[in-house]
This record gives sequence, C-alpha cells and structure tokens, in this order.
Amino acid sequence: MNIDSSPEDHDGLERVIEIMEASWLDLGFEVSTLRTRDGLPIVDARRAAQSADPNVLVLAHLDTVFPRGTANERPFRLTADGKATGPGVADAKGAAVTAWLGISAAIAATEGQLEANLRVLANTDEEAGSVQSRPLIEQAARGADLALVFEPGRPDGSIVTRRRGARRYRVEVEGRAAHTGVAPWAGANAIEELAYKIPVLQALNDRERSISVTVALIRGGMRINTVPAHAEIDVDVRIPDASAGEEIHAAIEAAVVNNHVDGCSARWILLNERPPMVPQSPDVDSVVAQLQEAARQLGYHLEATATGGGSDGAFTSALGVPTLDALGAVGGGYHTSEEFVTQSSLVERAAAFGAFLAGLGQS
Repeated sequence: MNIDSSPEDHDGLERVIEIMEASWLDLGFEVSTLRTRDGLPIVDARRAAQSADPNVLVLAHLDTVFPRGTANERPFRLTADGKATGPGVADAKGAAVTAWLGISAAIAATEGQLEANLRVLANTDEEAGSVQSRPLIEQAARGADLALVFEPGRPDGSIVTRRRGARRYRVEVEGRAAHTGVAPWAGANAIEELAYKIPVLQALNDRERSISVTVALIRGGMRINTVPAHAEIDVDVRIPDASAGEEIHAAIEAAVVNNHVDGCSARWILLNERPPMVPQSPDVDSVVAQLQEAARQLGYHLEATATGGGSDGAFTSALGVPTLDALGAVGGGYHTSEEFVTQSSLVERAAAFGAFLAGLGQS
C-alpha cells in the first residue's frame, strides 16, 4: 500500500505491478505484462480449468488518484476501530487484494480443481478513464461468460449492477491578446467568453434524471497586464443512459458554438468516455442471486444497487457480458485523505466471493 501509483507515476506503477505479478504466480497463475500504446503496464494472469467453461474475467486497477509523496505523508496503517487507512486503501488496492484472497480461497476450497477458467486483468489507468487500457479490456471481455469487477463495495455493503456513464470534455476558447494598458479594446478576452459559457453548461444539470454536468477545472490567461488570448475548461458529464448522453452532447455543442465576445471562437474536445453500465443480459440477476446465496451461507446479507461513479465494468457490460461490480472490501472517503476500508469486510467479501467462485461450473 505504501507505493504511490497515480497514472502519471510510472515508476510507482512498475513497482506495484511487480508485487501483484508475484502474488498471482504464487497462486499458480501464468502471468505476463501487457503494455498499452504508451507503455503503461497491465497485469495479465491466467489459470485454466479442466472444463471448457465458464470463462471468468476478473478486473481490478492498481492506480490511485494521489500524487507522488502521498504514501510518505500518510502511510498505510491499521486503526484501533478495525479500519485500514492510506492512499488507495479502498479504491482500489484493497479491492485488488480482496480479489486475490477470494480466488485463493476458491482454489483451496476445491482442492485445486476450480471449475472456472480465470483471467485477471489489473490495469493502471482506470482513474484517468482507462483510455489506453480499454481496448485490451474489451478484447478480453469478448471471450468471457462473466465479468467480476473489483472496485470497493458501497458503504452499505452493496455490490453494483448499474452505473452512470461518464464523458469528459475540454472546451477551448481562442481570443486575441492585447496590452491591458495601451490597447485593451484591441483584444478579445477568452476568459470573458468562458464566463458566458459556464452558466449555460451548469444549467444542464438535471438531478431528477440523474444527469450531472460539472465544470471542474479552469485555466486561462498569461499575465495580469495581457488580455487573455486562450482559456479552457474541463467538464465532467454523468448520464444514466445513451439517449441522455446524446442529448447533453448536443447541448454542449450548442453552448460552444454560441459565442458572445467579438473576436473569440471556441471548440470542444472529447477527452474520454465510459458508456453507462446497464445490464445487457438476463443472466445478471441469476449471477447476483448466486453471490447473495454464497454470502447468506456465511451469515450476512448482500444487496445489489446502482451508483453514479464509473468503472471498467461499463466496457464489459456494454459488450453483453454479465457483469458484477464493486466486489471489493467496503470503505469510504474515496479519493480523499479520509479514505478507509473496514478490515472485517475484506475478510467477509473475499470469503463470499471465494465460495461463489468455487460453485461455478458445479452441477
């Protein structure tokens, strides 16, 4: 846990990958390292069963949102109230550990005769939208009968079968520079133009329809004595379904081309996107029921729910693969300095997942 591994920290990612690869080798998996087009590492661990099916794809991610130096400032620790804290302890390093423990338990419970072909992919750019790893995930999903995604469980312990889709846009405005003292009226203020556009974009929020549009980052200007010739914003969009996504996309396009400041022009760029995670297969309910029964046998109740955050499960679900998400240990404070995971939930979730996995393919 005490290794920083943001998507930009390539040294940290390589160290984390080495540890994860060794752990899967210890379970008897065949392990290799895939590389994205820019060289980001992805753990690819495989274990074949005697039977031809089911083929189970397990997804996890090893990157966190925290920059280099965070692990040194607040390292992993266990607390007196049964929690573990540290950067990425829940999202998603703790979830990746849950997957390993559960699979280890399933192998032990079946005395090494697990009736499921397993492929584990652990990528390192999920927090950046999985832009580079997405093609590799989709390629693996096309041969899968089931996808199991290890994001942290919801605060109430629920797993996830639905997620909102996500699109991230950049809106760039080009104006005209000028000296603010000598010839201010010769300029075209790009920041001023953005000031018109931002309220229009924020007005696209629709809580009742579960549509959110958030202007999250803003950059612009060069010096205080220069009319800004360039300014830009990054916009986070979350949508419940594809039709809502197209509606919001059209509204963003309209806001971008409608300029107010003479001499300014604007354009939009789609930075990345994840489709909504909407069950495409009737088998999802059956698989949820099997996992719930495994949990019940161990003495606790497990619910399935929907959530707003994105994950790589959206890619597998969109291809029609039955997908269960948020199978990791339960915590809270994700993406903040208060992030934690409850130690007991890690044990419970791994045990339930292991029992569920051990039962797959059994007649």
